[in-house]
Formats: sequence, C-alpha cells, structure tokens
Amino acid sequence: MTTQLLGFESLNHNVVYAQMGRGKTEKLVSFALAGIAATVSRMAMDATLFMNQNFGFISFPDELTTGSSIMPHKKNPDVWELIRSHCNKLQALPNEIAMMT
Repeated sequence: MTTQLLGFESLNHNVVYAQMGRGKTEKLVSFALAGIAATVSRMAMDATLFMNQNFGFISFPDELTTGSSIMPHKKNPDVWELIRSHCNKLQALPNEIAMMT
C-alpha cells in the first residue's frame, strides 16, 4: 500500500536487511532462556551446597540422592547436579546462535 501511495512501480526488497536480520529473534529468546537457566542453576548450586555435611540445612529423600561406594553415609545430589549441567548448556546457547548467524 505504501508503494502505491508513494507512486512507485513495485516494492524494492532490501536483500542486505533481510540477511542482517536473521537470528535476531532466536538470539533474544535464547538470552531470556539463559537468564532463567542462570537463576535455576544458582538455586541448584545452593541446594547442593546447603545439603552437604558442613551446612546440613537441607536434606533430600533417598529417592533423589545416591550413595557413595567409598563413603556410604554421603548423599550425592544427582538431580541437582543434572539440573546444573543442563542449565550450563542453556547458558551457552546465545553464544552458539551468535556464532552461527
């Protein structure tokens, strides 16, 4: 409609703008996900820290932890460690997208 109102014959497609705009939305979404992942990772780290023997503020049921073959009394917070590792992958996502685009 703008093309017709201004009296031009046809729409001029700017190829450079289309190329430079690729990945912007994906990068913005990945930054939001990375921010959420950072918060969840910190929460998991705090839970892991506060359940160790030095603090003992938190305890989890045996279903969420595994024991150690060397130290049977120790509880390894596997679920929280897995959450932290997956959050680290999400935090790396914005950089991966920036390198691809």
